Amino acid sequence: MQPNLNPQPASAAIRRLRDNLTSTGFVDNLDLFIPLCDEQGHNLDASDEIFRNGFWHGKVFLDPESAAAEGRQHTHPDRVRIAHFQTVTPDIVEFIAIQ
Repeated sequence: MQPNLNPQPASAAIRRLRDNLTSTGFVDNLDLFIPLCDEQGHNLDASDEIFRNGFWHGKVFLDPESAAAEGRQHTHPDRVRIAHFQTVTPDIVEFIAIQ
């Protein structure tokens, strides 16, 4: 199933994260994995670009297995995909199905 997610809000969130990490001198390039639910209407706060668009996301992880484990615990586990980004190219998003 193709995700319904528009990658632009997720990319914006990753750019913001990358900028925060870079400002601390902490990061060069990282692979990041975020569980995302592609069902809208979660009615969460508007604290970031993904929530504002009605989608849910979990924590940012450095490995896909941890992101998948959190995604399986979400209310709609069959609608969760893992978004994979590299901090140097936040506009390139790979969506990974949870097995």
